Amino acid sequence: MAQGYETTIGPRTRLRARVHGDGDLALEGQLEGNVSLGGKLTVHEGGSVKGDTQANEVHVAGELEGPVKSDGALHVAATGKVNGVVRVAALSLEDGARFHGEVHASFELPAELAEKAPQANARR
Repeated sequence: MAQGYETTIGPRTRLRARVHGDGDLALEGQLEGNVSLGGKLTVHEGGSVKGDTQANEVHVAGELEGPVKSDGALHVAATGKVNGVVRVAALSLEDGARFHGEVHASFELPAELAEKAPQANARR
């Protein structure tokens, strides 16, 4: 069981529900439904969420399908899969992470990437 979380949904648990709270949630099982948290959502390897997700911070090592909104960061581990429209303050994808969808974020690109951005758009 995940340590340090206010709530943990275990690996042999499947829920169809709306989850709302102010604390952190560790998900090792399957959840079908919307999630709204004031804390951090962690989807561990083997865990999955299908539904709208809103949390202060989101870490995905399992699977997440649906829109994601976070005032903080979305971190997708090497084993993670995300499919949906993402609106976040920061995004990180480890090597091997899978992402399919759209990213809407407000941040500045590092200078070396900003210089290449117009070239990438011109090739389309």
